[in-house]
Amino acid sequence: MSMPVDDIVYVSLLLLSIPFGHVVKVTKSAAGKQALTGVVGAAMAVLICRLHILHSLITTAVNCLIVKLLPQKYCHIISLIWCFTYLAFFRTTSWFGVPTPPAFANAVQLFLTLRMIGLAFEIHDTKYPLRKGEVDETLLKLYQNINPSVLDIFSYAYCYMGLLAGPYMKYRSYYDMLHEPDTQYINTVGPMLRRLANVPIIAAGYFTMSYFFSINYVKTDEFYDKPLWFRLFYMLPMFCVFRWRLYIAWILAECSCMMAAYGAYPANSQPKCGQGPSDLQALHQVKSQPKCNIEYNFECVNNLYIWGCELAPTTKEALRSWNKSVQYWLANIVYRRVPFKSFRVSLTMGVSAYWHGVDPGYYMSFLTVPPILMAERAMINAFRDEQPTIKQKIFDFLCWFFRMRGFDYNCMGFLLLSWKETIRYWASIYFLGHRHTFLSLSPSFSLSVNFFPPLSLSPPPPSPSFPLSLFTTLFPLSLCHLLFPPLSPLSPTLSPLSPPLSPPLSPLSPLSLSPLPSLPLSHSLPPLFSLSLILSPLILSPLLLSPHSLPLSPPSLSPSPPSPPSL
Repeated sequence: MSMPVDDIVYVSLLLLSIPFGHVVKVTKSAAGKQALTGVVGAAMAVLICRLHILHSLITTAVNCLIVKLLPQKYCHIISLIWCFTYLAFFRTTSWFGVPTPPAFANAVQLFLTLRMIGLAFEIHDTKYPLRKGEVDETLLKLYQNINPSVLDIFSYAYCYMGLLAGPYMKYRSYYDMLHEPDTQYINTVGPMLRRLANVPIIAAGYFTMSYFFSINYVKTDEFYDKPLWFRLFYMLPMFCVFRWRLYIAWILAECSCMMAAYGAYPANSQPKCGQGPSDLQALHQVKSQPKCNIEYNFECVNNLYIWGCELAPTTKEALRSWNKSVQYWLANIVYRRVPFKSFRVSLTMGVSAYWHGVDPGYYMSFLTVPPILMAERAMINAFRDEQPTIKQKIFDFLCWFFRMRGFDYNCMGFLLLSWKETIRYWASIYFLGHRHTFLSLSPSFSLSVNFFPPLSLSPPPPSPSFPLSLFTTLFPLSLCHLLFPPLSPLSPTLSPLSPPLSPPLSPLSPLSLSPLPSLPLSHSLPPLFSLSLILSPLILSPLLLSPHSLPLSPPSLSPSPPSPPSL
């Protein structure tokens, strides 16, 4: 089956934007760069959205009025309410007799929403700095403050870099790219080629896996006639197809930014994804050095750390490696501004789910993450801390294994989207992900002195022995069927629940490359093949480039300001 025309156009635009970035880089004037990036981005949006580009135009125009006419003290809140309200209308246009936008128009609206809300928060923070007292006010004014015109706002909204698949860019980073006069000293081709080198391997895995496995098969009655082990196994290749598709889109989008020298900052300024330079004092000092001696990196647009996604032992570390620029947006706009710490994670997950779409599957998946994080932290406190190194390594492997299975489990909600199909699948595997999570909380909460410190001054109980730790880690999964009577999978003859509010839109990154025709799976796959796919991250990762050969450094796992998880 050939790829749909929209898919071909989308992938072609991502590929063509990479060499076009060099044209932007060698353009000397800021006005010339602004015109190039804005006009090309608007043309891309018209090709992708056609008449539905009116949605993004309305969003941008009203946001201009908000940030230019309302007081800076409140404009960011009004902008957030406006953009998210219009996003709800965008997802439910069929209710109002308006044609439903195509899937790729959803991508443009998603990232434009982030830009417009982020812009309003940057304008607010210019007068009311979030980091007041932490950084010299002169440096904040010099390297963080913004005052865009209406033309600047529209040019930023439709800048082609990051418009189709991310990464999210702050207005200040966009401004820095326009006004960087010495781009000839920034090496862009080398880092871009090193980053792009992973794509053929990932694409080969994606097309191979999508040839054999399709999410549409999960919606058939034949799928639920398969044995339990097959239904459990099937979510593994589905998550492989899902994440490898996103890897391709994000890497291509990063490369287009690199070629235009967007996100290139001196390494001494310690740039972070989405944020830009975090050490303004070092950035100020390096400005006085000869340009030819400055070392630059592209950490600002490093939206994906593959090794962290595939091999990080904990959910928290893996999430920090995934869609990092959107995570920065969620951390800066939502997480750090919620006054009640106990609600920060849940509220951030709810905002993330709302941004992705209105389909129930998003909320069912995202709102499962906070209990997973709690269970993971409880297990680490109870069984990993203060253990010998070898036992910690064994624990980390088990933690990685269950973390990947949790991602597999939640991914099905992302792909099936509807309440009926998601519940039908999760019921067919006895809600194993939820059971494992909440059963993990029970023993680890009771044994973890960090979660329940003793009320008396008596010494805390000793840490459990490692055999007990290992047993308790495996206990929830291995005894699920003994503790709970098996549930019958939802019958396909049940009355269908209400359909989604609107035809489902593609999740997160819209690189929905159409898979080749799925083979009929009338026979069960060999268990040995299932086991090999369970360990797919360990099989695939050595084939990728060594992390030392990548131009981007891995995310620091040292203590840092909390950032919200986001899928």
